[in-house]
Amino acid sequence: MFNIEEIQSLNELELSLYDYISKSKDKVIYMRIRDLANEAHVSTTTILRFCRKMHCVGFSEFKVKLKIYLQDQRPKKIIDDKTIFLEFMDRVSTPIFQTSINKACQMIYNASNVIFVGIGSSGILASYGARYFSALDKFSVYIDDPFYPIVGRDLETIS
Repeated sequence: MFNIEEIQSLNELELSLYDYISKSKDKVIYMRIRDLANEAHVSTTTILRFCRKMHCVGFSEFKVKLKIYLQDQRPKKIIDDKTIFLEFMDRVSTPIFQTSINKACQMIYNASNVIFVGIGSSGILASYGARYFSALDKFSVYIDDPFYPIVGRDLETIS
């Protein structure tokens, strides 16, 4: 949060304030300006001058920037595979998701043919989907080239 140039521009009082803030960051974000002045043994004017040197309009803005900085510095929680799987299961068990899946299944069932399109790993998945649906006696093809010309005169579209 503090860079070298800003710290070098501080006078003795502001440096003592900087030292106090560095040691008590978690307390400072909840303090009023008068409380900080009493704890750091400086005046409120010194605090405001310090805030301006740190490119903040006032003490409130300084506290907000300090709080954001502290939140960014906290270690990130590592999500394991179980958590991701459980979140997925929660999402797919909703009635809205089930309705959408049923609607998609009905559209595929009513279609005379199915075209899968994808590139990269999605192209591999499109290939698998076409083979799978072909095994279910549904005419299906896959396209793994995004520039492949598709003429749709003989294809019916379902929206």
